[in-house]
Amino acid sequence: MEHGTALRRQILYVMAHVKFRWLLPIAHACIDCVLLIALIAYTGRAFRHEKSNMRRTAGIQTVLLQEGGSVEWEPKYDVSFPGSFMAIVSGNLPAGLISGLVRPHAGLFTHRQSWDPTWFLIHEALAVSSWYLIGIWVDRGRRRLGMIMIGFLAARFLIALTGSYDIGWRTQVFFWLGFVLWLVAFSSPFIIRSGLRFTRVLARHFSQEKL
Repeated sequence: MEHGTALRRQILYVMAHVKFRWLLPIAHACIDCVLLIALIAYTGRAFRHEKSNMRRTAGIQTVLLQEGGSVEWEPKYDVSFPGSFMAIVSGNLPAGLISGLVRPHAGLFTHRQSWDPTWFLIHEALAVSSWYLIGIWVDRGRRRLGMIMIGFLAARFLIALTGSYDIGWRTQVFFWLGFVLWLVAFSSPFIIRSGLRFTRVLARHFSQEKL
């Protein structure tokens, strides 16, 4: 109980002395850079492993052909996206979806290019902008939202630190789905009031035209 109270005090202290408009974009950009390094390292290992398998397969084919056999080899490619790539995309899901539409082949890597710099720059530009706007919203007194954002930031840090990318990116997707649902619930009263106000204005306008 005392540990939870102390943690809460530390979070409130951070919220009182740190500007979220700077904390969120800078911290998430640093985490994305760490994940990018992990992505480049992963693709390098994957290509070296694939190259060794191809050499082994070529040796087996040569032996079988020398023995008079016929071999029909059909190459297979793994088109699944690496976990570190998905952790970057889902870290800021709106930015990830937009950058994915702009660069749809960003997650498909080749021997010559282990990552897509254009995609990463587009994604980070969108992500930093959105985190800055969310940070402004928190700085205007949204204390509960600030605590949620600190928790999400800590979770992303642990994902990048421990390498739990497959579990991590799924957790991040669920976070963004919940965040979108919360935004809808939060903004629905304002939307309803605005719609009713607009309806009254239209009704008043039409009534004056009839007179």
